[in-house]
Amino acid sequence: MDITEVLYNDVLIIKLSGRLDSNTFDKLGQKMKSVDNMKIIMDFSGLEYISSAGLRIILMNAKKMKKNGGHFRLCCMKEFIKEIFDIAGFSRILNIDDKLENSIEKF
Repeated sequence: MDITEVLYNDVLIIKLSGRLDSNTFDKLGQKMKSVDNMKIIMDFSGLEYISSAGLRIILMNAKKMKKNGGHFRLCCMKEFIKEIFDIAGFSRILNIDDKLENSIEKF
């Protein structure tokens, strides 16, 4: 999995590409530990697969951000990735937008 980040005004955009699974979730966890930005958008446009381990790291970071007063949004999910979030019930508890621009506007 590749992780790239771009700072847009005061919003950190983290783009994930490849597979977020038990072999790669720790890479995202380490990246999130080093982030002190309070407004984060995760762009899933390049994500090809997410496992339960990937879901868990996303949920953990969303909870951490909320607890610390931050804002966390997800965007640009492929339909099959969005279905996984829907089935897991994460779509009801996480902020998910269709487009990056929509996520940015919500901040």
